[in-house]
Amino acid sequence: MLVCRSHHVEDPVEQLSDREMEVFELIGDGYTTRQIDKCRNLSVKTIDSYREHLKMKLHVADAPRPAASRNPLDEGESSGLIRSP
Repeated sequence: MLVCRSHHVEDPVEQLSDREMEVFELIGDGYTTRQIDKCRNLSVKTIDSYREHLKMKLHVADAPRPAASRNPLDEGESSGLIRSP
């Protein structure tokens, strides 16, 4: 007898904690690590840890890319996407 099992694929974003989602949204808005540090009172090391968690949970590759298509999760102080909070 053949039994079919449905494979529920969970949205990776649903796996993020509230704080990871907050940092993810700030990164998406173009904030740098230093800007997130200042507006959320988190250490740079903590934000860098969140960036690594986000890459892992969202299955984002860490491959180098041209500046125009660079991964925003890799953006740091040298980002061209600096936005005033």
